Amino acid sequence: EAAFETGPKPLPGADEFLARLSKRGLPVVLVTSGEDKYVQTVLKRFDWSDVFSHHVTLESVTRIKPEPEPYFAAANLLGLEPSDCAGIEDSASGLTAVLAAGMFSIAVGSGATGRLEHEPDLQLESLEQFDNQLLDSLFGPGS
Repeated sequence: EAAFETGPKPLPGADEFLARLSKRGLPVVLVTSGEDKYVQTVLKRFDWSDVFSHHVTLESVTRIKPEPEPYFAAANLLGLEPSDCAGIEDSASGLTAVLAAGMFSIAVGSGATGRLEHEPDLQLESLEQFDNQLLDSLFGPGS
């Protein structure tokens, strides 16, 4: 827990990307194979507690990524079908889960597609590429 209070840093562009989603009123679920205690620490550290409407953690499911269960749980929390959701991942196991859940798949960074059987719907090098124009094309015009 102490390591997460000072160690990991968000991907470049994460703050701006999350702010853009929040401004659009889009619900955002954090899906992680980490423990709830870890999630609470990270959300507090980066001041993201109000950004995510829900989170799915290790304790929320019986099978973690690369299984699709965490993403099915996220869609269920939103009251949506998985096919009406987008999953954004920076790891191959996470992207495998998104693809298996039938969500629109967005890979961020080169590490996300290393061992995949199927290509993601969208491949980005960085969250910094999520400008308003791209968000408009994916989710409709923002305010």
